[in-house]
Amino acid sequence: MIAVKLIILLRLLVVVSYVDWRDKKIPNGMTLPAIVAGILLAGPDWRSAALDAAAGFLLFFPIALLGLGGMGDAKLSAAVSSLIGFHDAGLAAWLGTVLCAVMVAAREFRRGRLKNWVRGHFAALAQIRAGIVPEGEKHCFAPYYAACVLAVLFWRWFP
Repeated sequence: MIAVKLIILLRLLVVVSYVDWRDKKIPNGMTLPAIVAGILLAGPDWRSAALDAAAGFLLFFPIALLGLGGMGDAKLSAAVSSLIGFHDAGLAAWLGTVLCAVMVAAREFRRGRLKNWVRGHFAALAQIRAGIVPEGEKHCFAPYYAACVLAVLFWRWFP
């Protein structure tokens, strides 16, 4: 069963990363079947897999509600959590967020706009506190998340 889960996970990560990079959207047609597969392939531990999926979804749900991310990110997190567990998926989400921020900051630094980018984030935080959804550039998160999921899996399996 582990091999089947890994095949589903790898296919999900590759396809979703490409589509998110290209379209800035994560298709339900990939994430929802992966959630179901993760729960069904858990066998007798299906309740744990369902709880992991729910926790993965809830990790990104507030971010989506604030308009800082999409619901596709929440469903992707649920799918990955159902397949590998919330502990590893949550760690990968945190690492993916850091990686995404570092990559965008590096891009802005190369363009000579790092100072404005940092100021924009402070302004966005003030807008969020005021209940306003900040406007600005949206970044595809799936490729960074996928890279960090793979890094976490390799770290866990090959200490």
